Amino acid sequence: MLWVDIKYANILGSNLTKFKVKSQTPYIANYRCPLCDDIEEKKRARGYLLEKDGKINSYCHNCGASMSLGNFIGTIDHHLYQEYRLEMLRERWDKPKEEKEIKFSQPVFKRTIKLGQPLSEGLNNAAYDYAVDRRIPPQFYDSLFYLEDINILTSQIEKYKDTRFSEEPVLVIPFYTSEREFSYINCRSISPKASFRYYVLEITNTHPKIWGLEFVDWANPVFVFEGPIDAMCVPNSIAMAGVSGSESIKFITSKKKKEEICFVYDSDCIYNKEVHKQVKKRIHEGFSTVIYDKNFTAKDVNEVICHDLMTPDEVYQYLQNRSFSGLRAQVELSHQTKTHKIS
Repeated sequence: MLWVDIKYANILGSNLTKFKVKSQTPYIANYRCPLCDDIEEKKRARGYLLEKDGKINSYCHNCGASMSLGNFIGTIDHHLYQEYRLEMLRERWDKPKEEKEIKFSQPVFKRTIKLGQPLSEGLNNAAYDYAVDRRIPPQFYDSLFYLEDINILTSQIEKYKDTRFSEEPVLVIPFYTSEREFSYINCRSISPKASFRYYVLEITNTHPKIWGLEFVDWANPVFVFEGPIDAMCVPNSIAMAGVSGSESIKFITSKKKKEEICFVYDSDCIYNKEVHKQVKKRIHEGFSTVIYDKNFTAKDVNEVICHDLMTPDEVYQYLQNRSFSGLRAQVELSHQTKTHKIS
């Protein structure tokens, strides 16, 4: 239903920088890509909406992001995406049967990746015990899985089918898109003699490496953590699976104003040279960051809860109280690093 695509492409376009319809037949529109902001060439707009085979797809010549119009709308504007889906459904429902053209073609099946046993089943396994020990809130058990051997998972993914890991049990933490499709899968080894701590499997590189997109409410302030287990401990949080990630940060800023985003790094950000650099970068970019003081004596949010140093509510209050931006953040960071040697 091309006319629906064109309608919603134009609606979305009203919120895209430098949006301009170049052609109506076929439909071609140009805009500055909100995923990368065409950062290398600020004067240029290299995002395009292109009509092909009766559908419209998006493509950016700068960052290479390519997806259907529906997925593009869902990435940029969740509410508009819901309206788009409803109109597409109504159009399919209202279309007279005699107008439908029946075509027989070879079916295409979307392969399902089997992640293992959901922790919500409460089975007696190492991952369930690990989740309980780490005080992971039970509401996330539906989205966490146990596998006795990571190779059971990698053998299902073309990119990793020839990669062989040592046979050890893992807690499987899937990263989903906002449409509940796999983007990455984080495997946390729970073996006493682990050969690795974390290993992140890439399912697609067209989505940001962010955990929690299916849970976050963009209408409220958002905390951004290094790892998903810390993010599970704090309401309305996401995780970037690491201390940096420019593509993930671009995606987050396309969803939320910088002043409503707070980055939470581990407490070693005070003295660890690489993490310290990332904190200073976030402050310079205009984000809020958490600057720890002497009252926070653990490595991270999850550890302070596991050691009963703070309750989850106290942690949330602490993060709010120790969130700073701008000049105040620079002063606080400088003050806290005076007694620590950066290494």
